[in-house]
Amino acid sequence: MRRSLAFCALLGALGAPEEAPSQVPSGMFGGDPRHTGRVSLRGPHTEPSVAWRVRTRRRVFASPVVTREGLVVFGSLDGSVLAVDPRGVTRWAWTAPGRVFSAPAWWRDLVVLGHDARAFVALDARGSVRWQVPTPDDADAPPMVGPDGTVYLASREVCAVDPSNGAVRWRTALQGHAFGAPALAPDGTLWVTELGGGLDAFRATDGTARPRIPLPGAVHGGALVLDDNAVVVAVSDGHVRCFNADGSPRWDSALEGSGRSLGSRGTPALTREGLVVLGGEDGAVYGLRAADGQRVFRTQTFGPVRSSVRVDADGWLFVGSEDDRVYGLRPDGSVGWSVSVGADVDTSPAILPNGSLVVGADDGALHCLQAP
Repeated sequence: MRRSLAFCALLGALGAPEEAPSQVPSGMFGGDPRHTGRVSLRGPHTEPSVAWRVRTRRRVFASPVVTREGLVVFGSLDGSVLAVDPRGVTRWAWTAPGRVFSAPAWWRDLVVLGHDARAFVALDARGSVRWQVPTPDDADAPPMVGPDGTVYLASREVCAVDPSNGAVRWRTALQGHAFGAPALAPDGTLWVTELGGGLDAFRATDGTARPRIPLPGAVHGGALVLDDNAVVVAVSDGHVRCFNADGSPRWDSALEGSGRSLGSRGTPALTREGLVVLGGEDGAVYGLRAADGQRVFRTQTFGPVRSSVRVDADGWLFVGSEDDRVYGLRPDGSVGWSVSVGADVDTSPAILPNGSLVVGADDGALHCLQAP
């Protein structure tokens, strides 16, 4: 693998300290309501191997999430939703009436996710339905859980839900379909991306909308919220854009595939050193300085990178590629290792408490990678 730029010293404020896993009351795609992608666990820094696989009948697009009990919960396009323990044993299963693109989120003993039969559903610790919220369109976007436990859902509307009973506290219509997870800023702004090209902002307490920001291309991923409430989105035209908390533009960084309209389909993540990290349709993983969008590194893979980056406690970056491989990158973007799982990997890796990685792939399996 080659990198176009060497790692350099970075400026930027550090994020807030993370809680230990036993203290965290919820979990979700992107690791937290801001979608920083950061976890307080350490992933494999030496080359792992596939320890086990759990198979479904169709592609696994939904990113897996690890509950506080250590179960890996994931969905498949065959509609199956499985909870698997660290040894690869299925502890419970539920079948949705439609495809599952939505990564799950969890709050206490509940797992919440959406499916293409137009509903979000909450499952208890045995995989039984506790409540559901019908939606006006396919429920593809991963749910997000706020610090107070409020669950935020997006399809062709965005709504705030009481996790204890599924009661909708407020709902507001969107102009288009949402595919990326809602993001919550520290200042109380809820950011929602629209697949057709738009960025919406709402007051999280009551759903009051702010002016919509039109974007010149599709947005498949969610927004990333920076430490100062600014927001970063990746667009299909090959540009990564940052907006201030008031919606005004801050910076615009073009990826190398922008001339061929090769953008990014993932949700950007944020390292503790102040780098925005994301993959591109040009097959590269990028590190951009959060302060101004300047490129710090570009690491090439051999296929489009639609997986969102996971950042471990030591700053290592874990990501999948459509070259059938999972990559472990050092904090400077250099390749520490890569391992083939035999099929495209579009999900964001999740890290287990024992340091293993789990990813879903186009062969319909959840793969667990363990270092020696």
